Amino acid sequence: LTPDLTLQKILKVSPHLKAQDILDNARISNAVQQWLKPWLELLNQGGKEDNLRAQLGRDYLQNPHPDVNAFKHLCKAFLTQDATARARLLSKALALKNPQALDDLTSLTTLLSKTYQELRTLEVARISYSFFQLFSGVKSRYTSLKDAQGLLDYEDLVDKACALLHDPSVCDWVRYKMDGGLDHILVDEAQDTNARQWALIHALTEEFFSGMGARTRPA
Repeated sequence: LTPDLTLQKILKVSPHLKAQDILDNARISNAVQQWLKPWLELLNQGGKEDNLRAQLGRDYLQNPHPDVNAFKHLCKAFLTQDATARARLLSKALALKNPQALDDLTSLTTLLSKTYQELRTLEVARISYSFFQLFSGVKSRYTSLKDAQGLLDYEDLVDKACALLHDPSVCDWVRYKMDGGLDHILVDEAQDTNARQWALIHALTEEFFSGMGARTRPA
C-alpha cells in the first residue's frame, strides 16, 4: 500500500480529505439550527456559562460560511481542551425547568466532540503523510549517495546476511560453516531488536539444533 492508503487504513481517514468536508458530512450547521438555536433565549436567562453558549451560538449562526475556525470557536462553550463534553451543559435551574433543552444540548455536544476528534485524526494523518513524503525523499537521496560510493550501512549488512541465510542454494552450507565457530548468541537490548534482526538470529541458531550442525548440549 502507498503511504496515504496505509494511513487511511489505520486512521480511517484519508490525508487528502479537507477539514471542511468533515464539517459538512457531520452537518454541524443543521445541528446548531436544530439543537441550539431554539434555546438561545433560554440560555440568556441563565448564568455566565449559559450566556457564553448563547453568544457563541449566535456567532456561529451569523456566520454565512462557518469554517473550521468558527467550529472550534463554538466548541469552546461545550467541550474541554481534550474535546470531551463539559461536565455541565446547562445550569441546574434551567435544566430542571427545561429537560428538553438539556437533551438537545447533550446531543449537540456529542456531535461536536465526535467531529472534533475526527478533525484531530485528520491532522495526524496529514502530518504523518508529510513526514512520509519527507522521509521518502531523504531515503532516496541517502541510498543514491551510498550506492555511488559502494558503501553498506548496518541495515544493509542485516538484510544481505539475512538474504544469504535464506537462499536455498547456499543457506545450509553457510549455516553449517558458521555453526562451527558459534556456541551461543548474546542478544543485547532484545526489546529493541526488530523483526528482520530476529529473522537473522533465527537463521543463525537454526543449525544449532538440527542437521549437520546438531550437537549434544547440557540439559
